[in-house]
This record gives sequence, C-alpha cells and structure tokens, in this order.
Amino acid sequence: MLKDEPFNQTTTDCSHYQTRTRQDREQETTTLEYRNVGEPTIIGQNNTYSATRTATGTASCSYSRSVNRVPDTYWFAGTSSSSDAYLVKVNGVQIKAADGYYTTSFTLNGIRYKRGTILKDSTAGYNSYEVCK
Repeated sequence: MLKDEPFNQTTTDCSHYQTRTRQDREQETTTLEYRNVGEPTIIGQNNTYSATRTATGTASCSYSRSVNRVPDTYWFAGTSSSSDAYLVKVNGVQIKAADGYYTTSFTLNGIRYKRGTILKDSTAGYNSYEVCK
C-alpha cells in the first residue's frame, strides 16, 4: 500500500473473557432488609469479536540518485518484455534484482516494498521509480 492509498484493516477472533458474581437475595417482610440466599455463583463468558475498518496508508516513499552524498534509493525497471528486469536499491544497498519488469511489489525480511511513482522515464527501455515501504 502506498501513502494515502485506502485499505481495509481486519481483525478476527479477538476474544475477551469476562466473569461476574451473582448472589441471590430476598427481602425480609417485616424489617424490609435484604439478606443473601445460598452461595454466590460465578458466571463466565467469552466474547469473540471480528471487525473491519477502512484506513489510509502511511507508507513512506523515497528516491535519490547519489546527489550530495545521499545514498541511492530507487526502483529501476524495464518497460517491456525486451527489457524484462528490475533492480531496487535502498540507502545505497541493492536489495533486489530479478526478472519481471511488471513486478510492482515484493517482501524481503518481513518488509513489503512497493514500486512508487515514476520519476524518470527513459527511451532506453528502463524507468526509475520511488521505493515505498
């Protein structure tokens, strides 16, 4: 998901166990005082919930190409099957290089990376994009 992109957030099988104590009572007819009858009873209940809500993405996107000593961060991808590859650099480190110019996202070490906005298109068959995570 990109920044400001709507998505659904879902939770399922969230449960909360509750207990309460019940004590039967009766009212004395002459003095009108209440007195307990029998032993207290503990009643337990497990409540399970599921919910879905709409939220707005907060992913951050960045792009840099070795300007003023800022390490490279970009998604470089082919534009057709004749240039069928992509390369992703984050903070100067190449984190992904693979076939598939059509690839728009991947997960690495539990982090989801997504191809962002195109920033530089090329007549040489490759485009440069932001990297979002």
